[in-house]
Amino acid sequence: MVSPSVIVALDGSTLSRSALPVARSLARIQAATLHVLHVSEPALCAADAHDRLGVGGGDALVVDACGGDPVAAIVEATRRFAPSTVVLAAHSGHPRPASGLGSVAEGVLRAATSPLVVVPPHRGEVPWEPRSLLLPLDGTPGSAGAVAHAQRLARVSGAHIELLHVTAPGRSRADEAGTLSTPLYADQPQHEWPAWRDEFRSRAACRCGDAAAMRVHVAQGAPGPETLRLAAAEQADLILVAWHGVLDDAHAATLRTLLTGANCPVMVVRA
Repeated sequence: MVSPSVIVALDGSTLSRSALPVARSLARIQAATLHVLHVSEPALCAADAHDRLGVGGGDALVVDACGGDPVAAIVEATRRFAPSTVVLAAHSGHPRPASGLGSVAEGVLRAATSPLVVVPPHRGEVPWEPRSLLLPLDGTPGSAGAVAHAQRLARVSGAHIELLHVTAPGRSRADEAGTLSTPLYADQPQHEWPAWRDEFRSRAACRCGDAAAMRVHVAQGAPGPETLRLAAAEQADLILVAWHGVLDDAHAATLRTLLTGANCPVMVVRA
């Protein structure tokens, strides 16, 4: 049986260290080994990398150092350790204005299949605990790809889950099989919304488990900004979002808004 693990990629910069408190907490609550990965040219030995990064000790912490391309090294580490999560700072690597991420963060996002937690570097090294999990869903089965991860994290951490559905007036309804479409008359919540809300909650509960530990929120507008608004209002500690693997403007506007605008970490799960 493979022991659980979490990977955090640090390049030695101050900005990259914002990922460390998040990775430490995720490893602790999942009883996982924390692999601290440092990629440099020339490659350092593990002891020198440990000293350079200043990560401290601990029986469940291992420093792995290697050379080569950072994205390739991180992706290869995910194949070796099969981590529950990879954690890195949003600005890791050179700036990529198109995505709002650093080049390493964007490269890992595109290539890795493990859930990726992207941490805004401005949060610094203050302690982090996942108490409030925000899960935006659009009613399609594909968007529910992050539900199981939210459920597992809530179960081991005691966090509560905030479910959010955003409906945009005039936006065409998704045609994915199994989609739970929102009521036609979004401006008359007294008629169709109560029944829809109950069905939405029950479907999520089938995946999340305890419906009592979830609250359902409904908003109108653009999904990205509305998710950020609720994240601020509810003081969310983590936003979990499913992603289909395409990062262009037409297909990933919501994800890009969350990655560049969230004040809390964002977990991206491949749908």
